[in-house]
Amino acid sequence: MPLSKQQFSQVEFAARLFDPEATAPNGVVDPNGVAAPKRYSVYKNNVIVSYLEALAAAYPACKNLVGEDFFNALGRAYLTNVPPSSQLMILFGEGFADFVANYAPAQKIPFLPDIAKLERAWRLAYHSADIAPISAEKLSALPPEQLGDATVSFLPSVALISSPFPVINLWAAATKMQTLDGIDPQNGETALIVRPELDVNVHNVPKDLADPILAIIHGETLNHAAEIGLANNDDFDFSAMFSLLIQTGAIANIILDTKGT
Repeated sequence: MPLSKQQFSQVEFAARLFDPEATAPNGVVDPNGVAAPKRYSVYKNNVIVSYLEALAAAYPACKNLVGEDFFNALGRAYLTNVPPSSQLMILFGEGFADFVANYAPAQKIPFLPDIAKLERAWRLAYHSADIAPISAEKLSALPPEQLGDATVSFLPSVALISSPFPVINLWAAATKMQTLDGIDPQNGETALIVRPELDVNVHNVPKDLADPILAIIHGETLNHAAEIGLANNDDFDFSAMFSLLIQTGAIANIILDTKGT
C-alpha cells in the first residue's frame, strides 16, 4: 500500500536536514507514494550546499583566511549545532562568531572569531535602516552646559568591536585576498562600523576611546563616558572622542536631560 504524502511532520522534515546522521523521515515519498530516501538525501545535500554558499557570502574574509575545505567543515558543524532560525537570509549567520570561538579546529586561529564579529557587524550595517546623522544646525543649537547629562542615539548601523588582534587590517587583507605579511598580530585594534550614507565605513578607533564610546552606545551620559575615559587614561580627550563620533556620522541625535529644567 503506497504511503500517504502527509504522514510526516514538516518540523521533523526540516530538523533532519541539518543533522548529518539523520535519514529521511517516514512519509517522504515519490509521486507514486513509494518511500524516497534517496530523493530526500539529494534535497538535503542541496539545502546544505545552499546554506554553505550563503555563509561564505556573509563571511568572505573568514573563508579566505582558512580556505574552502576548512570553511565548509566549519560551516557544516555550525549548521548542525545552530540551524537557521529565520526565513530572512540577511539574518543568517547569527552566533557564528561565538561558534567559531568554541570550534576546536579553529583554536589555532585565535583572531578568527573577531574577524567574524566584524563581518557580521558590516553585513547588519549594510542592511540597516537609513537614518541621517545629526545635522550641523542641530548640533550648533545644543546648549553646551547641558551636554554633560545628555545621552546619544546612534545610527542603527553603528557597532563597536574591540580586539586584541589587528582585526581591521586582517579583515581588509583577507577580504582582498592579500598576504598577511607585515601585519603585527599583537597590535590590537578597535573597529567602529557605521553607514551614514550608502557605504559601510570601518574606522580604526584609538584604543582608549573604546570603553567610553561603548558606554555611550549602552545609554550612559556623556559625563559618565568622560569619567570612564579618564579612569583608563589621564590624558583622555573627550573633545577628540566626541568629534570622532560626529565626523564619522555615527550620531543620529543627542537627547538632553530635561528633568531638571
